[in-house]
Order: sequence, then structure tokens, then C-alpha cells
Amino acid sequence: MFFRPFSAFIASACLMLAGASASAGYQYELLTADGRLIRYLLDSNDQGDMIGSVPSIPGGSLDGFLRSADGSTSFWSTSDYLAYPTSINNAGTIVGVNIPLVGGLPEGFIRSSAGVESPYNFPGALGTIPFGINNDDVISGFYVTPTGRKGFLESLSGTLSRTVEFPGAAETQLFALSNSGLVGGASWDSAGVISPFLYDVSTETFTLLPKPTTGDNYIVSSVNDSGDAIVFGLGSAAGNYRDVSSFVFDASEGTLTQLNVPGAFETYGYDLRNDGSVLGYYQNLDGSFGSFRATDIPEPSSAMFAMIGVVSIAAGIARRRRCLSSRRVDRPSIRSARRA
Repeated sequence: MFFRPFSAFIASACLMLAGASASAGYQYELLTADGRLIRYLLDSNDQGDMIGSVPSIPGGSLDGFLRSADGSTSFWSTSDYLAYPTSINNAGTIVGVNIPLVGGLPEGFIRSSAGVESPYNFPGALGTIPFGINNDDVISGFYVTPTGRKGFLESLSGTLSRTVEFPGAAETQLFALSNSGLVGGASWDSAGVISPFLYDVSTETFTLLPKPTTGDNYIVSSVNDSGDAIVFGLGSAAGNYRDVSSFVFDASEGTLTQLNVPGAFETYGYDLRNDGSVLGYYQNLDGSFGSFRATDIPEPSSAMFAMIGVVSIAAGIARRRRCLSSRRVDRPSIRSARRA
């Protein structure tokens, strides 16, 4: 692995970041979809349209929903499947995954702004989990193979189709994709240790990130367009893509803040908007759930929060050329996009 000349300095800043105390300060607005409780609130676009899942009526399944910025809401269901819409871009195109109610592998989908849904699978995949779509119609996510999960990027125009694997990792998963070409993700080693990273689409480089708390496993579930703020999700012991706790790292402000809906047992952050607000969902001890919008990113709680090092990290991410530790992967062949 290649290190930049300032790697020792950055490594020191990373240690201080990992050991820093999280500060409080978000205000939480609880959200519904036309009065229905939201089970999963996963993404929004720049206009403020939100997507996610609600329990079906009658229960036993999940319906997808689109809550438009004007407050109007539409719902849809897919027979015999749990519907998980995961991302929406400014054109109103939605991607997501349908999970079979009884056995079977996940099936990706693309839903047009007109509400027409088409199946989507990455070429050669046994099952596909799209997690992001940006305004250039590039999709990010991961897919299932006989030997594990691999990250992918694919454009609807057919100009890009790429498998993304962190060097030496047993599994690689990609999540939200920003409009500036940064993808949040994580790698799994053979022992199940999860390492969060950012992936630069244009340079094909990985940026390993320090963890908010030492000894825990984290993914990067969201990144803003400037690349200086991300959401860390705590990866589950089962090694899947379910978050069990979340932190927001804002390098421009020098803050690391835990998301914590008052009274909730677990808080899950999934969408970091460019205005600094965060969308997500939570669960209570009694099993009940809901969704939220968190606003008011707090000011730095301490001048000793490795400010110089953190700003250096932010500058490196924003330029997308300088990494905490980076490695270029071999450029794969670009083939036309195909949809199953």
C-alpha cells in the first residue's frame, strides 16, 4: 500500500479522531408518509423528494413510497417481495432492491419518474443490491457471487460498467454515490473485520477512513457532494449492510456527532444532504420504529479535536487525489451496460 509523504502526520490525526468524544446537538423532526409510519427512510434528492419503505396494509410485507417535496405521497407494492427503494436522483429515477418473502436472492430494480419499474441486475450477478444513483445516472451498489459480495458501478447510458474490489478484501460493498463521483463503502476481511472507505470513481482509488470508535466495524453509508462530510454506520456482526448505529463526521467543522433520536434504542442515518441535515430511521426498545430528519450540525465541542489533521483529511477527500492510504486498482474493461 502506498503512503503519501505526510502519512505519519495523518495517521496521528486519525488516532485522535477515533478517540474523540462525540458531541450532541442535532434537532430531530419525526416524519411520516401520508400519516403512515415509515419503516425505512433511505434517501432524498436535491428537490427534497424522499423515498423508503412502509409496512404494507394489511401487514406482513413492505411497500415502497415516494414522498414528494410538496408533501404528496405515492405508494407501490411488488407481489411476494419486500420493497426497499434505496436512492433517488434529481430526475426522479429510483433504484432499490426487492427481497423475496420466501427464500431467493435479492433483485434490483429501476423505477422511472413515471412509476414504471424494471428489473435491474449487474451482469453476471446472482443477486444485485443497488444503493445509489446520482444525477449522471450512475448506479452504485454490490452484487452476490458464489464467492462473496463485490461492489459495482454502472451507468444507464452504457458508458460505464465496473466491478469494484478493495485490494485483498474478502468482500467489498458500495453504498451511496455522490454527484461529485465519491462513493461510500466498506471492505470485509476473512475474519469479518469491516473497514470504511471512500472510493473515487474518476481515479479508481480508495481512501481508508478512521473509525469513530476503536474496535468497532463501520461502513460509510452516505457522503455529501463536497466530500468533506460523511455518515458512518456501525456494521452488524453478521457482516451484512444493516446499520445499528451512526455518526456524522464533518471535516469542515471538525465535528464527530452521534445520531441519537431522543428515547430511541437505535438510530440509523442513511442520507446526508448537502445542507447538512440527515435523514434516517430509528427503533425503540419495544420494537416500534419511525423516521427522522436531523438538522443543526453542532459547532466543534473542543479546540483539541485534531483540527489541523481533520482539515487535512477533508482537503484530501475534496481534491480526490490525496488519500490517507490509497491504492490504484487495475482498470477493468468498460463494457456496455446490460439489464436483466
